[in-house]
Amino acid sequence: MARYRRQVGVSGDWDFGLLARQDAEGAGHLAVYAEGTAFALLASQRPAAAHTAPSDEAWPDRSQPLEKWVRHEHVVGADGRLTVVLARGESSAAAVERARRALHSADDLRAARLADDERFWEGAPRLAGDWPAHWRRGFVYDLETLRTIVRPPAGVYGSRWDGMQIQVPRVVLAETALDMLLLSYADAATAKEVLLGTLRDALAPNVPCTREDGSVNMVAVDGQACGTAPPWCWPFWCVGLIYRRTGDRAWLDAMTPHLAAYLAWWLANRTHGVGTPFYLCGWESGQDASPRFGAAERGGGGIEGIEAVDLDASIAQAARLLAGWTGDNRWRNVADAYAARTRALWHRGWFHDRTADGPTSVRDPMQLAPLLCRVATPEQVHALKGHFRSLPPHGEYSPLEWPPVALTVLESAREAGEVDWAAKAAAGLLERVWSATDAPRHEPGRPLPGVSHEHWPPAGEWHTEGYGWGATTVLLFLRYVAGVVDDPESDELRIEPRLPPALLTPGACYELRNLAWRGERLDLTYRVGDDGRVAVAKSWSRR
Repeated sequence: MARYRRQVGVSGDWDFGLLARQDAEGAGHLAVYAEGTAFALLASQRPAAAHTAPSDEAWPDRSQPLEKWVRHEHVVGADGRLTVVLARGESSAAAVERARRALHSADDLRAARLADDERFWEGAPRLAGDWPAHWRRGFVYDLETLRTIVRPPAGVYGSRWDGMQIQVPRVVLAETALDMLLLSYADAATAKEVLLGTLRDALAPNVPCTREDGSVNMVAVDGQACGTAPPWCWPFWCVGLIYRRTGDRAWLDAMTPHLAAYLAWWLANRTHGVGTPFYLCGWESGQDASPRFGAAERGGGGIEGIEAVDLDASIAQAARLLAGWTGDNRWRNVADAYAARTRALWHRGWFHDRTADGPTSVRDPMQLAPLLCRVATPEQVHALKGHFRSLPPHGEYSPLEWPPVALTVLESAREAGEVDWAAKAAAGLLERVWSATDAPRHEPGRPLPGVSHEHWPPAGEWHTEGYGWGATTVLLFLRYVAGVVDDPESDELRIEPRLPPALLTPGACYELRNLAWRGERLDLTYRVGDDGRVAVAKSWSRR
């Protein structure tokens, strides 16, 4: 069945209404001639019966939108196959012609898509063995979501680009960086192409949030087109991990001029006086209307007087990474200066944002950023270790409900030596998220199964489905549970599994296959002994 519903204006009235008809050649037609769009429903065999919606005269309530539909009933042949096409065109004739062409090429297209699936999964990691079934499938849903949001070149984007989400695709540097880090575990070539193209084709060095037609969609109240700041999804950290895992120096060398221009833009356009950094607006911070920024207008401005801990720390981290990648001591000096600024924001056992009046009172998980960025002093690290079991919320969210905040918290815990806490928290989150996305059917008021979501609240719906960073669970599993730990500042790869107690069944065997590391394939087998301890067997081969 194809159903068409149109409503323009409060009355829902149309001068010409909608058309629903069945033609003699077996195609169903739906059209709105006042608006100029037509659809054709066609299948690989003629329908045994066809039905259309009633005429406009049977539309009793003109205050309600008009709906028309075409329904086909088929008796499927012995081979059990039926190909159905819904095509759109500027007229019924154009739509049905497009449907016929699509039907003619359907077998070839299906074969090409299946071959593409095979190529993707030949390079993607997979879970096997005794992992819970919903974990194995949840891992797949996440990687498939990431594939879905990568879009072909269009408009201002000369390369494939990350639409961030299915419903309202647009480029946002933060989401692109995290999404491509996640995708790089399965398809590093695409991830690198998307990241480089995002920086290269940006409208300005700060990478404004942009649709494919070049229009901007994140504009502050003063009219400035904003991009996201360096602490939101940690783009330099993400780039560093992709580089270390792939060893692709040519790609990194192509990236660094754009990354340097991005950081230089922030230093030139988002600092006061002696280098005090600021967010122009909540949207630019990525954190929208966070309580950290007081009663500022939602997202659009009014927070220029706040020196944010995560911004200081991220500039120090980004400059340190750039110095290591380029050998430019200018960036080393920037890194040292902003590391010192960050440490000076310490107040009564916690890092606080600061205004001209002194430290602000709001505590937020993003203020753990100096740990992730490795700029806190040993004394500050020690003092923060005790906070992970009673963290403040991030606005209306708990610390592990919003993927980029959860990543910040868990990686900060790992840097503080709270590795067991991070593993336990990550495993609990994986169990909750993958149980929901693997639900056998959609229940009202619950997340849509089979796809990643923007948020992970403990109850209710999960906001936008088909959202790339909802697949951060891939990274949380690999990094904190399976213990595959790489580093943006080192070529070392460590395997440090921390399986949750529920999986420590004597004799259990868990497999993580097909991990890519610098042109090689790594297969890991985790075996639980009679004493509950985990032994890891590693197998390397050329890809």
